Amino acid sequence: MKSQRLKNMNVGGKLFLSYGIIILLYAFTILTAVLSINKVSYTLDNFYNMPFVNLSAVLRARTGIQGVGRNALYMAMSNTEDKETYLSAIEEYHSMVDDSMVILKEKHPSRELVGELEQYVGQMEPVWDEITITLMQGQDERVMELFQTEYEVNAKKAGECLKKMGEVAQVQADKHLKNGHKTKQNMIIVIMFLAAIIMAISTFMWAVITKGITKPVEEIQKVAKGMAEGSLDLHINYESKDELGSLAESVRETIRNMKMYITEIENALQAIGKGQLNYKTKTDYKGDFIAIGNAVNQITEMLNFAITQISNSAEQVAGGAEQVANGAQILSQGAVEQASSMQELAANINEISDSVRNNAEDAVNASRRAGEVSTLVTEGSSQMDNMTRAIMEIRDNSREITGIVKEIEDIAFQTNILALNASVEAARAGDAGRGFSVVADEVRHLAIKVSEAAKMMANLAEQTTEKVEGGTQAVEKATVSLREIRTGAEEVTEMVDRISDASVSQADFIIQIRQSIEMISDIVQGNSATSEESAAASEELAAQAQLLKKLVEEFEL
Repeated sequence: MKSQRLKNMNVGGKLFLSYGIIILLYAFTILTAVLSINKVSYTLDNFYNMPFVNLSAVLRARTGIQGVGRNALYMAMSNTEDKETYLSAIEEYHSMVDDSMVILKEKHPSRELVGELEQYVGQMEPVWDEITITLMQGQDERVMELFQTEYEVNAKKAGECLKKMGEVAQVQADKHLKNGHKTKQNMIIVIMFLAAIIMAISTFMWAVITKGITKPVEEIQKVAKGMAEGSLDLHINYESKDELGSLAESVRETIRNMKMYITEIENALQAIGKGQLNYKTKTDYKGDFIAIGNAVNQITEMLNFAITQISNSAEQVAGGAEQVANGAQILSQGAVEQASSMQELAANINEISDSVRNNAEDAVNASRRAGEVSTLVTEGSSQMDNMTRAIMEIRDNSREITGIVKEIEDIAFQTNILALNASVEAARAGDAGRGFSVVADEVRHLAIKVSEAAKMMANLAEQTTEKVEGGTQAVEKATVSLREIRTGAEEVTEMVDRISDASVSQADFIIQIRQSIEMISDIVQGNSATSEESAAASEELAAQAQLLKKLVEEFEL
């Protein structure tokens, strides 16, 4: 129970308790040492006040008694001049004996010896006085007699008594010395015992407190190191109500929260990996981890929104691709029809070219023949007039043919532009696919115009042929009359030359028209191929859009 109470005590309380106990033990040790020192001091005081003072008094008394006798003899044997000195010394020694007697009476333990010494000293007092008076009177022999008969006897007895008193004082001093040594030994033993107790208790408290602090700290440090290395399968067994227990509980709570957060994030990522984009976190995140929870929800929401947008875009792309494919097919069909019409037109132009070339050859031959029959054309002036008008009509028709050729060139230019627009529209796809129908209509309209122009050119070619035939008949009729119109032969020859030149020019124009139509045919065929490729690409795009839509449908939105 006490160990549990100590374990639950906070760190400050543990340190306060341990240091308090150590301080109390040190205080008790110091108090014991002070008491022991006081006891030693008391013993020394007793030693000084009793044995030491007694021994000193005994020695001083013996010295005083011996000094009085010795100086009395010296005074008896000395000159008058030295008597004062010895007398003064006798008085000092006498005072020394008196002082010693006072001390011995007060402090010596043997009252019997003190009484005996007091008796001997009392007997020596009158002898001292008499010796002093006798010395002052100069009776030296009397002084010697008093010293030998009375003073020396009592001095010896007093010396023996003082010797006994010194022995008693020595015994007392030895006793006090033994007591002092015993006190010293006891003090050393007590202090060493207390020091051992302090060391033992300090070591015990150090071990208990160190274990109580380092063990949980090491356990928490081990767990913290494991967390730093990415492991959360950790346990802290330490439990208490102190700061370290609170820290351990906080770390346990942190591990639980981290496991919960990581499990929740793992579940969220697994759900996203399975296509469940409607997943919402169920964990109540705290502190800075709230941002992680919000981020997980935002990721699912953004993915949900993005996949929804992709699905919508896939549907739109699929629809647009179908429209582009349909438009491309229509454009391809129109291009095929245009190519067929252009081939027919080219064939007609070739026929016109052949006719014009034949006309040119005929005009050259006519010019040559006119030169040959210049003498014979005089008679066919009227017929030549008819032929001239026919030739003029041919020229007019040739001019109209020239205008038609120009129109065909314009049509070819517009067709080229529309073909470029069709290519751009095919590249855009999407909503721009609608433009293919418009482009196809314009191409068909231009094809109709080209067809009409070709028909007009065919009609004109027929009329030209008819006129040429009429002119030929007129020339045949006028052949007989030409013999008579010799004067107009040269003019006819010049006119025929001009007709020949015009026919050659017409032939050149027809060749250019044929080349232009061939270019238009190539472009139309290229448009047809491009339209077919665009249709195929649109169909592939539609298929990919359907596949994308199918993949998107696997997500739970």
